[in-house]
Amino acid sequence: MEIKKIKKVSTVILAICIAYVGYAQTEKFDRTGTIRAQGNLASGYLFNQKEFGAYIVANVDVYVAPKVSIMGEGWYGFNLHNDQTGIRGNHAVFAGINYHFIRHKNWDPYIGFSPGVGMVVAGYADSMALRQSKLMVGPLLSLDAGCNWYIGAIFNIFINLRFVSGQVMGEPPTATRLEELKLSAGLGWNFRAWKRKKGQKWWEP
Repeated sequence: MEIKKIKKVSTVILAICIAYVGYAQTEKFDRTGTIRAQGNLASGYLFNQKEFGAYIVANVDVYVAPKVSIMGEGWYGFNLHNDQTGIRGNHAVFAGINYHFIRHKNWDPYIGFSPGVGMVVAGYADSMALRQSKLMVGPLLSLDAGCNWYIGAIFNIFINLRFVSGQVMGEPPTATRLEELKLSAGLGWNFRAWKRKKGQKWWEP
């Protein structure tokens, strides 16, 4: 049931983003030079362990062209479960590129590709006892989709859905799989760092 609910939520989020792709094409707006940032609590679902996780996530997005931005993101995970085996600590950093479908003053749906690095601590059983690994590091691949709603020159409301795939190798006898669906949403910050058009209002993002 949990996976079905996640799929339904994911479908709704993607449908909302796609619905705005064709919206207000005549009201083009150049967001080049805007820096957008956020830090908040987020959640994730690890498919291999069939468990939810909680995170603190921080993100910076820099718009380098009317429809292109580069991003960096960090996730710090909390262990919410009493299981002595499996993932005990799950952290990650990502860096990549986002493509923004439309150039509307407020709505900003996008998709992105961002490889990253996973940093994991896992519990495992050997012939003697239950053990906990040292920090293990491995590569990640990530695709995401989301939408920002800009409220003037300072604030934005955002939602982002990210699928992560990868694994880490280390002390446990088998690879630790990291397929996960991550969801973050909340209030972000933004400001225009450069390339403000002549006549553009200071409160426009």
